[in-house]
Amino acid sequence: MNPSRTIHNHAGKLGAGSDPIAFLHQKNTRTLPSLLPLPSDLIRFSGRETDKQIAQRFKKEFEIDVDQIREVRSLFPEAQPIADKLKPKDIRKIAIEALRAYTQAWKNSKLTNFSNHYWGYSMQLQTGHWELATNIEHARDCAYCGERAAFDRLWNNKIEQVPVEKFKDKRSLEHLRKTLQVKTIVMADAETEIPYYSSVKAGKMSPCSECLDTINAGRYYSPETQMMMLCRDPSSGEFYLGFRQMKDFLPVMGKQQVSLSDKPIESLPLQFSERAKTFLNKKGKGKSNQRDTSWWESQIKNHLKAAQAEYRKPGEPPKGTLKNIKHLDSKQVYVATLFNRGDYSQVATRVENSKRWNTPAEICAEIMAVHQFSNLKNQGELEVNLMAYYGDDPVRIPNLKSLGPIAALRGNPETLLAMIENGTIHVRTIRDYMPYLYL
Repeated sequence: MNPSRTIHNHAGKLGAGSDPIAFLHQKNTRTLPSLLPLPSDLIRFSGRETDKQIAQRFKKEFEIDVDQIREVRSLFPEAQPIADKLKPKDIRKIAIEALRAYTQAWKNSKLTNFSNHYWGYSMQLQTGHWELATNIEHARDCAYCGERAAFDRLWNNKIEQVPVEKFKDKRSLEHLRKTLQVKTIVMADAETEIPYYSSVKAGKMSPCSECLDTINAGRYYSPETQMMMLCRDPSSGEFYLGFRQMKDFLPVMGKQQVSLSDKPIESLPLQFSERAKTFLNKKGKGKSNQRDTSWWESQIKNHLKAAQAEYRKPGEPPKGTLKNIKHLDSKQVYVATLFNRGDYSQVATRVENSKRWNTPAEICAEIMAVHQFSNLKNQGELEVNLMAYYGDDPVRIPNLKSLGPIAALRGNPETLLAMIENGTIHVRTIRDYMPYLYL
């Protein structure tokens, strides 16, 4: 059967302006796949709405008038002066991109996926170029978030437009790298089928830990990268743009350090974050867990020493219980993890299949503990209380994309993280590193 001929035969039965593809789909949905591939002149990719069309549609459907959106509210008072610098035309454009991102998420929701989460992201480079994407799920355990999908599309489309000659000139190449920096991320979701956020919900929105880990690498993002969303004031009913910067989601961005010490760990002072102090106070209260701060200080130092025992300086022979594990990357990180089951501890390092494909140390320790306590009826009973780091790979101290999965089941936002920085043992929590992921 000739697909082109079949479609054109049906086309005569249609009125002017009718869509032959839609007609075939209505007549016999089951036979449509057999007609593919369709002639290129009948495949229509002209459905992208202009800014004007987006504005008109949402004004009609949701009574959202983008020309009336003039306010940008920072969730942090100290950043309000930055938000106030946005010009009216920029505010209008960002509002339209928020509606465009919602539309993309809404379309995704009609296709359905495994998680039932539908996110849309519109992303802007420093050059002003925008691109759009939504989360993609090939299977339950094979998903790609909208933030990364949008950046991939943005990055590839941008470099496609740059002449080859620019890549041959060092000065032009350096300038190009700077233009590939992300300036603005606009987020929306279609889970409630309402294209805006309440003030409360807006304060809870954050990229996932895997996306935050990608952003934290800092190659194409900066602490000043803006995150925006369309919000509605519940009291006045007015629409405005919610404003945050990436440093609000990632207070550690660009600040992570190696965790090494030439001095005995026993002699190092400890410094607890306010959240870590709160965690210790809670842990000291139940009948089943009467432990004071001195007990925790001892455990923190013992676990740092356990991780240190596995670390070897460049040129040193292998040592410790993990001496047969070879790293393709010269940088090392060892994590000593304390679990709640009989004070069980486990030291681990990452397992590498290649420089690109590896399993982080935190997850390796968790896997080993799960096997150790496989007889537990409820795996949620196995909790991570502490992770102590020793090594020379600052971007992986801690590994941010590991913290989300751990906190989701076997840890919590207050799980302690200990590392050595400038001669002091700093004790923080998962929430200290990603404060808006677990509100």
